[in-house]
Amino acid sequence: MHKHAAFAGEFAWSVVDGQTMKLEWLNGDAKLSLQFKITVDVPSFVIEATDASGARTFNSVEELAKY
Repeated sequence: MHKHAAFAGEFAWSVVDGQTMKLEWLNGDAKLSLQFKITVDVPSFVIEATDASGARTFNSVEELAKY
């Protein structure tokens, strides 16, 4: 069983720039994306999750753990 319905759908990835990559899953209205930077000493990420209840954005591991 998947925690988010988007994981049961289509997967795509793209390189945004020299230090940023984006992973995306799409299953109807369920969408999930992970964009991350590999900048030395300043790594970061943004997760956007959309389902029937709306959209949520996560910018830290702490926010994600509470989901």
